[in-house]
Amino acid sequence: MFQNKPKLRLPKVHRRAGESLRRKRETLVDENLPPIVFLPFLFWFIYVIQQIQEVTHAGPAPRLWLCVAIVVTGGAAISFLRLIPVARRLNRGERGEQHVADTLEELRTDGYKPVHDIIGKNFNVDHVLVGPGGVFAIETKFRSGKGEITFQNGEGLFVGGFPEDETASSKRVQMLRL
Repeated sequence: MFQNKPKLRLPKVHRRAGESLRRKRETLVDENLPPIVFLPFLFWFIYVIQQIQEVTHAGPAPRLWLCVAIVVTGGAAISFLRLIPVARRLNRGERGEQHVADTLEELRTDGYKPVHDIIGKNFNVDHVLVGPGGVFAIETKFRSGKGEITFQNGEGLFVGGFPEDETASSKRVQMLRL
């Protein structure tokens, strides 16, 4: 009647929930922030040098460098303002994934083993839960508002009245790739 089932051995995955989002955010900031900050200072420095040369009658007029400095500063400000919401979105996603991971960890007492942040080629699976009830892939979404989830037959999944782009069928394809 009661048989000892062989234990399922999962590969050790030492990734924290939201790890890929954290790395994506860090890469985004590391690659974009230095030029956003450095370039305006560079052109303002050139402008100041040109201004000193004009006052001392030692060189060309600085008006060109003033224009370049203003344009580069404006471009850097726009780039910085575009970077902020992307970084915030990635932060919220990471916090949401960590919250779900903490909740899934509580299921260990019921024989489930959560694995977090599995990355494949061109996709990732936020959480996989393996246990007596089967294998479950869990996609985490962090949204504000009341977040009412509805399924309209033939039209798909809606969250808060808005269509969810990443449907279960696309996630199913990703899981089959694993």
